Amino acid sequence: MSSNPETAPNFEISQVVDYVFSRPPGAPRSYWMDVSTDSLDDDSTPDQREEMLLSMYVDIAALGCKKLWGEDFQWQTMTREQYSILQRYMKSFGVLLNIRCNDDSLDPWDVAENDGIEAVKYLRFSIDFVNNDGSVVSNNNTITGSPINA
Repeated sequence: MSSNPETAPNFEISQVVDYVFSRPPGAPRSYWMDVSTDSLDDDSTPDQREEMLLSMYVDIAALGCKKLWGEDFQWQTMTREQYSILQRYMKSFGVLLNIRCNDDSLDPWDVAENDGIEAVKYLRFSIDFVNNDGSVVSNNNTITGSPINA
């Protein structure tokens, strides 16, 4: 693969997911997406734009997981190995998908391993943007979403 980013086809998210997740994960930032905010009002706030962006990446991740591991995939049963594979795909879009639980600083796999899966009360997703080498962009503003009940 060349070092130039590949532009994902101009399709719906499900079609982009089919395109990207039917191949091995690309290098960090190997896919570019021109994200339209047409669905937002001109007076939308930065928080609304960030929420839309986070929602789009969580949707990409969820659909990608279903493509990789089947339609019955659920976040609550994701293994660390699956999360690692998902991260490689998400980094190819230029983002790192963070999943935390309960008080937002806990690793859901540690909580489930130590206290059982029922101890995971909610999951919270956030994204960080990554450099070409896969490291998190310094001085980056993490985009964090609302909790999702587990």
